[in-house]
Amino acid sequence: TSKNLCHKMTTYPYGGEPPKDRATRRKLLREAVVYESKGICEWAECTSRGTDMAHIKAAGMGGAISNDTLDNVAFLCHFHHDVLDFRMSMRQRSFALQQLVRAYVLSNRKI
Repeated sequence: TSKNLCHKMTTYPYGGEPPKDRATRRKLLREAVVYESKGICEWAECTSRGTDMAHIKAAGMGGAISNDTLDNVAFLCHFHHDVLDFRMSMRQRSFALQQLVRAYVLSNRKI
């Protein structure tokens, strides 16, 4: 059914069981997320070219297969990947948080 196909697309992009080999699994997942994002950063209101596949829920060292799913990754520019992973100074984090809140507010306004 189309519902099952849709579910498979959001969990593992090529259907079936994901490869056990981490490198192959991540390569296929990256190809799918780049395709879905059209190569553009998926952060709200960002129009930069995406560079990094980022896990929304961390995959951890060794990469849990259960976290390597299309609905748990985003294609982000390097700056927004750093924001997601908190790899930045307090000033940068403050600026990024302001951007995030602004994007959220604007996306929920009824204009």
